[in-house]
Amino acid sequence: MSTRSEKVSTGPESEESLREYLSEISKYSLLSFQEEAELAKRIEIGSLALQRCLDGGGHASDEALIDDGEAAKMALTNANLRLVVSIAKRYRYRGVSFLDLIQEGNIALMRAAEKFDHRKGFRFSTYATWWIRQAMARVIGEQKGSIRLPQHVAEELGTVSRTRQVLLQELSHEPTLEEIAAAAQLPPRRVADLLALQVDAVSLDQNLGGDGSGEATLLDLIEDSGSRGEFSEVEGTAIRQALVKAMGVLTEKERAVVTMKYGLGQATEPVSDEVISARLGISRERVRQLEHRAKVRLRSADANGELKGMLEA
Repeated sequence: MSTRSEKVSTGPESEESLREYLSEISKYSLLSFQEEAELAKRIEIGSLALQRCLDGGGHASDEALIDDGEAAKMALTNANLRLVVSIAKRYRYRGVSFLDLIQEGNIALMRAAEKFDHRKGFRFSTYATWWIRQAMARVIGEQKGSIRLPQHVAEELGTVSRTRQVLLQELSHEPTLEEIAAAAQLPPRRVADLLALQVDAVSLDQNLGGDGSGEATLLDLIEDSGSRGEFSEVEGTAIRQALVKAMGVLTEKERAVVTMKYGLGQATEPVSDEVISARLGISRERVRQLEHRAKVRLRSADANGELKGMLEA
């Protein structure tokens, strides 16, 4: 059942995009265990070939192995896109749109495809589920507050908060620490520590004098992000130059995506995935895959760490 808040945030355009996406991923067939193992082998061979090239000891055939590994990774990812949608349904109505949850899950799915070891004997979906859930829980946690909590702490805090709300309705009074601890099956001290992590929102218009007599507010103490200092300008220019220099390891399409996505070269302003998709004549999912592949290559080639801040995104 949809909530009123989600109806407001999910307009006709988002609903149409979701229908198109679900129709697109339904075309991919599920894989057998043997097919997953074969794809995982090709991905591993491609990764080893890429590393040889980056180390300067590549062979003439490595480029073909790299492309084959990327094709295998795409096949393994595409066959499991419906898994992401299935998991995303469990995380709906928590402050993040359904499409954003799917996008985060798809990125995690691609990372799982890179890390999957078929020799362990279990299915890829079993391995990928952990990556997908972690990614979705993380983005929900980031949306809820400015303080980043470890995943297990955030989950415990969520349990305590829900337990408190249930007890508040059942008991018709504010539940005590002991009552919450007993219902949540946690030690009272742990519950107290978790509740202490909850931070109330503070208005930026709050008067710093406390009694309303002063004129200064919290907003006055926040730096104007639109006003960039000389150091920031120099730092930004250096990063852009380092990125342009490093893009020699990318394919033509990867360079095009990165150039438009981050406003490099003549494209002084970054553009959205939708615009890139239209200009290159490829799907938005393919744009995200090319961006991810480019970041992997650049991260591997970034020996001096000049791009570390940009590539961590």
